[in-house]
Amino acid sequence: MVKWLKETHSFTHGFANLLAHKTFKSDAGSASDHDELIQSQYKAKGAFFTRPR
Repeated sequence: MVKWLKETHSFTHGFANLLAHKTFKSDAGSASDHDELIQSQYKAKGAFFTRPR
C-alpha cells in the first residue's frame, strides 16, 4: 500500500506509511490495550520489562 500511494499519488513515505497504518489499524493509537502494546514492544527486543508501581 505504501509503495502504491507513493507511486500513484506522489505521497511522501511518511504520509503513505501513516495512512497505511491507520487503514489497517496497526498504529499504536488503534491498540485497545496499551499495556500489552508496551509489553509486546519490549518482548520483541528481548529486553526485560517491568512496569513501575
